[in-house]
Amino acid sequence: MKRNIVILICLISPFSLPGQVFESFNNYTTNRFLFNPAATADYGIYVYTSLRYKWFGMENAPQVQEAGFYNLLSTRQGLGGKITNMSDGLLRQTSITASYSFKTKTTRDQYLFLGLWARGIQRNMNIVDAYVFQNGDPTLVGDYYKKVFLTFGVGVTYKTRILRFDVSMPSLLNDQAELQKNLIAMAEYIFVLRPNTAVLMPSVLYMHNDPHGNIADINLNSLFFDRASIQVSYRTNQSMFITVGYQSTFCILLSYEFSVGNLTTFNHGTYELMLTYAFGRKEKQKTRIRLPWNWNY
Repeated sequence: MKRNIVILICLISPFSLPGQVFESFNNYTTNRFLFNPAATADYGIYVYTSLRYKWFGMENAPQVQEAGFYNLLSTRQGLGGKITNMSDGLLRQTSITASYSFKTKTTRDQYLFLGLWARGIQRNMNIVDAYVFQNGDPTLVGDYYKKVFLTFGVGVTYKTRILRFDVSMPSLLNDQAELQKNLIAMAEYIFVLRPNTAVLMPSVLYMHNDPHGNIADINLNSLFFDRASIQVSYRTNQSMFITVGYQSTFCILLSYEFSVGNLTTFNHGTYELMLTYAFGRKEKQKTRIRLPWNWNY
């Protein structure tokens, strides 16, 4: 029964793989490179991997695995790349992304980042385990979903010492009309309760998923002693998630998302793990390594 439900969801869900370009992750507040190519020129040299298991406990439920890096070429330019593998029931999708970003200083303590990325996407459908209701159905022929896409996206970041805005369009140009055209926007403000001890970072993320509608996240992230983090978030598609982490040169984040709607009966939530390592690029006249999770307050 669960298997039939998952297959049905994969075929009708607005976030199923046939046209998906943006992968859904919960740890984007720490790693903006997940959705915005402009973050490529932010800070230093990083490698990361992220694993996401959605609707844990359901057979053939969606999964995402991603590994990537981003690297400052100079004080103004950065390059990055990532490989992403997604599975959603019968559907499979693999993508390779390359990104470039340029940073400029507008005024004192204010920066503007402009980013581009290009992505190649290959998808296919595993019909070996499918239930065939009608012989000759073209959607269940092996080559029907086997396609290769090429898409280009843009991103912009504006930030000060206590405020940051990110806007990204992962699929601004593409060679396939069926690809979703996402618009992702995020705003974050930093409240320093006590320097180097306690910081609160409320944020809102909005995603428009043409033509399927809108989703918004409301986040409250907190950082203690520049190391331990706790985040509580609400997502308007009837789910909430909690993220805990330890952040040093090596960063580990664990997120648990649970449904508050009808799918609660059929699964045990969504789990996500992200590991990030920062190489030893140091700021001038400072001893600590500059990390994306060490804000300049």
